[in-house]
Amino acid sequence: MPNQDGQFRVASLPPGDYYAVAVEYVAQGDWQDPEWLARASKKATTFTLDEGSNKTLDLKLAGS
Repeated sequence: MPNQDGQFRVASLPPGDYYAVAVEYVAQGDWQDPEWLARASKKATTFTLDEGSNKTLDLKLAGS
């Protein structure tokens, strides 16, 4: 759930390459389904975290 400003905060991710996507609803378990993840990745923003780095992303709501 977002905070009152509509923001999410994720802390302590290890360095690596990531996908981020904002969706209105994900059915329970779908976020672990390889087919759902493949579809979502096409709409996602990709980013890389280096050791100790921070990122701010401005995501638009994508259809799921």
